[in-house]
Formats: sequence, structure tokens, C-alpha cells
Amino acid sequence: MHYYIRRLRFNKSPFFQHKYSYLYNIALFGILLFTGWLCANFHQPHPLPDNFVNKEIAFTLQVKDINQNNTTTDIIGSTSIADREHKLLTTLKGNKYDIEIGDTLYCKSKIEPIRNVSIPDAFDFVSYMRNQGILYKCHFDSETNYHIAGHENTLRYYANQIKENIVTEIRKLELNETTTSFIITLFTGDKKFIDQDTREIFSSAGIAHCLAISGLHIMILAFILGLILKPLVWMNYRNWSFVISILVIWAFTYMTGLSSSAIRASIMTTLLFSAMIIHRKYSIVNSFFISATIIIIFNPYALFDIGFQMSYSAVLGIICFAKIFTFGTKDTLLRKASEILAVTIAAQIGTFLLILYYFNSLSVSFFISNLIIIPILPIFILVVLLTLIISSFGIIIIPLTKGIDFIYSIFNNIAEFSSSIPYTQFTDLYINGYSAFALFIAIVSFGIWLAKKNIYFLRATTIFLCIGCSYIVIETLSISKHGFFVASDYLSTNIVYYTGDHAYIVNAENNITEAKAFLKNSTKFFIKHRIDNIFIIDTPYKNEMIFYKYPLLSLNGTRIAFAKGNINKLYRSDFQLKTDYLIVSKAYYNDVKSLLKHFDAQTIVLSMNIYEQKKSILIKGLNKIGLPYLDLENDKILQKNFN
Repeated sequence: MHYYIRRLRFNKSPFFQHKYSYLYNIALFGILLFTGWLCANFHQPHPLPDNFVNKEIAFTLQVKDINQNNTTTDIIGSTSIADREHKLLTTLKGNKYDIEIGDTLYCKSKIEPIRNVSIPDAFDFVSYMRNQGILYKCHFDSETNYHIAGHENTLRYYANQIKENIVTEIRKLELNETTTSFIITLFTGDKKFIDQDTREIFSSAGIAHCLAISGLHIMILAFILGLILKPLVWMNYRNWSFVISILVIWAFTYMTGLSSSAIRASIMTTLLFSAMIIHRKYSIVNSFFISATIIIIFNPYALFDIGFQMSYSAVLGIICFAKIFTFGTKDTLLRKASEILAVTIAAQIGTFLLILYYFNSLSVSFFISNLIIIPILPIFILVVLLTLIISSFGIIIIPLTKGIDFIYSIFNNIAEFSSSIPYTQFTDLYINGYSAFALFIAIVSFGIWLAKKNIYFLRATTIFLCIGCSYIVIETLSISKHGFFVASDYLSTNIVYYTGDHAYIVNAENNITEAKAFLKNSTKFFIKHRIDNIFIIDTPYKNEMIFYKYPLLSLNGTRIAFAKGNINKLYRSDFQLKTDYLIVSKAYYNDVKSLLKHFDAQTIVLSMNIYEQKKSILIKGLNKIGLPYLDLENDKILQKNFN
């Protein structure tokens, strides 16, 4: 089809040249659309039959990936149920270092659908996991729920072993603990070794890309390989040096977890070396689109991956704006410095809207940190590699290790200095997805206009700029500034009342620790509504809009009560409270009959953290008597706005 449409388009006859030339683009678009639909349908995870969901069953789990948290171990594995392969997210209590990638676990547990928390503007965890092919989860409280039934030495297992060996060798260098953690992260891409404070400092300084395997790491690796394989070039084996470099780069990408940014950089580097092998001109634009197409064909859901979006946005920014910020005479130090700064600025232009959307913050201190750290980083990695090679023979050269510690201290000091510069850190910023997308198209169109001077791109810039700003204005005007919502997750349930720039939080268990934990992990709603003053109430409180005396709460006339513990002991037999909403918390011990005895509620609200067995009994009782109820695990959010 592609061939015949091209023949129609390039036929010398004016009839074909003008009348049917559009068919080529229509056909090509149709083919790509069909291919995308086919790939997305192929990668769509299949749901389990109903008779396997929310029931305890026995199954075998092939361990694909392991993540050790502070108090739990997360395992991603595959299992065969009802003649289909399914991926599961499995959480084990405690840190289980005896389980390895490639192990086969014989398990007995209840498989549950992955749910989102009942919080407005919260991270869509269900979509995030679905894009990774995971729809279900299970949990093991003790080792009696599983045992290791076998092991298979998969390619992923060998890659993980290499990573663990690298970690072991780095630890043998006897460096400072912070330096060791940074080097392990730099070489393996595993950020669990870096403490949260260091991550925040690097992020504030605009050099967080040093901690994630990205195009920067692939570029440095290609540079180092070029130095190591230089003798092959001298011996007229130039093409072999490129082939070896490609193989090493892909081995490194696989070992570090096949992140979208690393795959993108590896594909583009492969295309560059391939062009040099066959003596063809390399086009970064063609390479950009080829790499994106390859990734999306193999994993269409990569389009929704933050790493994919950040990586390609950064490259688009570099393509559109890097030349504009480059100055100085060729092959001079000023030119080299301007190129580093230009690439940094261009990448920030490409990614700042995504950073605003996902992280609600922005740093402009990257000028200083990147200009100093990026040129030193390849030297730092070379010194570390040299030290590792020497240490493999049992020799530790103290001046080298001291030098490594010193260079890292420079990195850390620069990061701390950059992040502490006044008026360079902007937090609590909010932009919605539609506005971010429209403004991103406007920025790219403007960059293309600067390069091509085509009036159509300038018009596109104006149109998408107006669309993006319109979305911002419309959402700002439509945001309610007065209301409440019930925020529930698997740990706690809280009621948030907001009015103007003030918010008040009441916990269903009257537990201030749970309320603080909720507040720490749920900031986007407060940023979006520009709420600056947040108060957690755990003692009797009263003003013109709120009355609180646990377990009773009144918000602007809406009556709410909490059902907790054994209410038959807490209240008199003749006590009955009239409420609009009755929140049943995880610590409620009685049945529906007791609820009706002590509360006259219009709607029963079931928290997400009620045990499944208890919840099913309550729902069965509520359905039997026909009392309205809201299950926050399935119905998601209870939110009410006051006019």
C-alpha cells in the first residue's frame, strides 16, 4: 500500500501530483493508527475471571522484579491463572533478602484489584500500574503464605547478579557512605541507596537527572567506551569499536532496568553509530521519531510513563532551542561551556511544564550546578572505574579514594549552594494536564518557528498558547473554595473541610499521627485550591462553620458522625443520633443492626480500610434493609461543595 501510494504521489502526471497527493499521508496515518491500536490491544492486560478475584487461591509466582522498602518487600511477578498469564504486585511484610529474581514462589493468598485512594487530585495509581500490565495485587502477612518452590536463571537474574556484584565491589572501596550511595546509584540506576534529603537537594539544584539512568549516562558511557576502544580505531577496526560500544550500551541499559529514558538514548546512540558504520548522515530528528516509534510499538503504554515523557520532552527542547543559546567561536573553551549551558537550558525548557504538572515545583538554579558538574562527571566516573579495576586485584590506592570523596563533596556542596540561592526555588505550583499539553505544543511550535521562520508555526504557537491559558483561566474560575471531602486510603480516613485559604482535617480515629501522614502524602489538592493554612483538629472545636466533638462533626450544617469500636457499649440503648453521613471506620466492631439502633443516618460511608470480610457483611446487611451507602473503595470519592 505504501508503495502504490508513493507511485501515485510522485507520478509525473499533474493529475496524480495534485489531485491524489493527499492519499499518501492519509494512508500512512491510517497504517500507523491501525498499528498503534493493534499494539495497544495486544499489550492490554486481561482481567481475571470473577471466581478468582477477592478469594483466597493457591498459585505459583515467577519473580520478575524485587523492591525492598523500609518495612515491606514489593515483588512483581507473573502467574498463570485460568490459562492466561497475569502480572501481580505482591507485598510481603518485612524485608525478604532470601527471595531472588528468577525464583518460583508457591503462594496462597487473596488476589484483589488494585484501587485508587479516595482523595481528590490524587495520583492515579490504577492507571500507572495498568500501563505496566498489572491489574491485581496480593499481600502476605507471614512466611506461611508462601515458600520458594524453585529457581530459574533467567537473563534478568544474571543482570541483577551483575548489579549486585557491582554494588559489592563499590562497597569494597571504603569510601564515605554518602559517596558510596551516590556511585551505586550512578552505576546501577537504583535510587534506593540515596537518602531522601540528598534526593531533594539534587532535585532543587536541577541535577536530579544525575540520579536516574538517562541520556546523560548513555552519553558519558559512549564517551568512555570511545576512549577505551581507541586502539581499535588506530588498528583500522573503527567499525568494530562502534559494534562493541552498541553491545555494551545495551547491556548497561538492560542491567539498569530498561527505563524509557535509557532505551531512548540507547536507540538514538545505536542509530548514530550505525550511520557512522555505513557512512550515512545522521539526523537527530529522524532518530528521535524512530526511537519513539520503536518504544511505543513494543510498549504503547510507555507514552504515559513519566520517564518517557520527560526524556523525549528534554530532547525536543534540545532540538528546538540548543542552537539559540550556543555562542562563541568554534573549538574554544567559551564555545564548549556555552554548549553545556545551552543543552541544559534547552532541556529545562522542554521539561519544565511536566515538572510543574507532576511535582508542583520548579528550580532555576540549574545554571550553576549543571555548568560545573556535567563537565566533571565523566572524569569522576573514569576515576571510579580505574579505582574499581585496581581494587579487583586487591589493591586500594588511598589517594584515588580520597580524590573520589573530594569530587563528590564538590558535587554535594554545589548542589546545596545552588538549592539555597534565594528566589530560585518555586514550590506549590499547579497546572492541569490540558493546559500543560497545549502550552507544550506552543513551546515546540515556537522553537520550530525560530529554526524555520515558517509563519504557520508562529500561528500554531499563538493558537495553542491561547488554548493553554484558557484552560488555566476556566479551571481557576471553576474551582470551589468552600466544601468538604472524605479522604480515605488503606491506612486512615480523614474529613477535610476547606474554605478560602483555610483547611481543617479531622481523622476518623481521632488519631493525629494518621492525619499528619495523610497531609504529607496528599498535597496536590491543597496546592490546586491555594490553601496555605491547614489545621488538624483532635480536640473539641467550634466556630461559625464547624462544630467538632468526637465522634460528632458538623460542617456548615451537614451532620457527620464516626462509628468506631463497640458502639453498644459506648452509647445508651435509647440513644439515636440523626446524621447526614455516618463514617464507618476500620475499628468498628458491631453489625448493621447496631448502626440503625444508635444512628439515624441518611447515608452510610464505608472507609477503604475496613477489612474485606467485615465490609462484605456490612454491605450485605445494608442491601437487605435498603439503606443507602457509599463504598469509598469502589465509589472512590465523597465530596460536597457549598455555594
